[in-house]
Amino acid sequence: MSIHHPKIGKILLSLFFTLFFNGCMVGPNYKPPINTIPDEWVETPSEDILVTNDEPYDAWWYLFEDCLLDKYVEMAILYNNTLKTAEANILQARALRVTSAAKMDLYSFYLRLQEQPDRWT
Repeated sequence: MSIHHPKIGKILLSLFFTLFFNGCMVGPNYKPPINTIPDEWVETPSEDILVTNDEPYDAWWYLFEDCLLDKYVEMAILYNNTLKTAEANILQARALRVTSAAKMDLYSFYLRLQEQPDRWT
């Protein structure tokens, strides 16, 4: 007896879709939530907020005093490439691939030449 009968596949497919779409339904007593939005912006002033005109601290990650974070950020700064540098790296990798493929072709030609020396004379 084979499980690949066409009717079994249709039955399983219809069962899957029935269960899938029934899982997306909401109950019969569903009511959407009521949203209340104020007419104007409400802001409570806080004395905990420090407002300053100083320049932002460039090395903010040092405030966490985490050596591992410091190391990761320094590595990211070191290896962060501009878009032009990344494009140049990709072009360089492609050129190296073409060059190495050409060397392989030349090497295989050399091996064939060694196998059949009379053919090329």
